[in-house]
Amino acid sequence: MTATSSARVSTRPAGDQAEARANERDLVVGFSQFVMNHPYRIANVESIKRAARDAGVRLVVTDAGGSADVELANIARLIGRGVDAIIVSSLSGAAVYNAYEAVAAAGVPLIIFASGVPYEADIPYTCYVATDDVEIGRRAGEYVVRRMEGNGRLAILEGIRDSTNNRLRMDGLLPVLGAASGIVVAGMDSADWLRRPAQQAMSKMLASTWPIDAVLALNDEMALGALDALRGAHRDQDIFVVGLDGQKEALQEIRTGGPFVMTIRNEWDGAEALRVAIAAARGEQVARRITLDATLIDAHNVEALFDPSATC
Repeated sequence: MTATSSARVSTRPAGDQAEARANERDLVVGFSQFVMNHPYRIANVESIKRAARDAGVRLVVTDAGGSADVELANIARLIGRGVDAIIVSSLSGAAVYNAYEAVAAAGVPLIIFASGVPYEADIPYTCYVATDDVEIGRRAGEYVVRRMEGNGRLAILEGIRDSTNNRLRMDGLLPVLGAASGIVVAGMDSADWLRRPAQQAMSKMLASTWPIDAVLALNDEMALGALDALRGAHRDQDIFVVGLDGQKEALQEIRTGGPFVMTIRNEWDGAEALRVAIAAARGEQVARRITLDATLIDAHNVEALFDPSATC
């Protein structure tokens, strides 16, 4: 995992709590995860747990179960527990911003990880650690246009439409498709980042939209759900599928040479987020934004990048 950093910013002033926890082994970091029903999100948590054990810091993990209200309550509880830094991985879009403001008001460093960066410039946070979702969307669009040779009918499966990740990926994707006059968006639906809803949405598109030449899903779970629908309809020989995130199962599909042809790795390992949280909790200066690598994976490099022991 590699990362690039933007301009560095100072964290909260060193106070009594920061001085009392000068030793990393005394630090307590909170991690608010939005949902745990997805391999990517599970891998976030497991990687941060490993990193916390390696660093010798205490970690408090909460799971919002996909509810923005629960997420807000979880973050409030972490503040109340007096943790030294909070990492948030959210899919709630603007609904979580009040919690971000509460963290800032409490003087606790806030690390946004594997979430969309807030659109609004005045939303406070210490550091944003993630891949560039706009860039991921743009590269996915360019790949699809090239593979379709600039002509054809494309189906798109979105995640949670209000989530910042979804909005940013679409911000990168749509201008590319708009510039390709021969590409027609034949169908577009939201499947909430999940496999089963994606399978159902794809099945409906296949029944009502003809023809479809390609499917672009904004994450791999939805791409895999679309693939299930294509196989069920015996359409997996004439429609190709592109996903995003770089899940191990997606790489396994690419290795077979079947219809799942490309994904882009969205870094799931939270070790960098934890490192920044520790540094910020100790009063050190940290970068305002750390952009993690996003590698395009297809038949040309999948064997070199496939790791059968990977968590996600």
